[in-house]
Amino acid sequence: MLKVVFVCAHNSGRSEISEAFFNRYATGVDGSGSDEEMIEQVRVVRNVIEEKVKAFIKSPKTEIQ
Repeated sequence: MLKVVFVCAHNSGRSEISEAFFNRYATGVDGSGSDEEMIEQVRVVRNVIEEKVKAFIKSPKTEIQ
């Protein structure tokens, strides 16, 4: 069984956001295979999340009126 733990010492909201991102994009992570294979699956998800966050940061924002 694969367990991923999100820990943040300074801002409690970050760990919840990280967990939500992981749950959204981790559809291919099944927890089977060797430790190395599971770690690689998690790294792939991490990279997807990183790219999504970078794209969001670069995207134009609309003002809230």
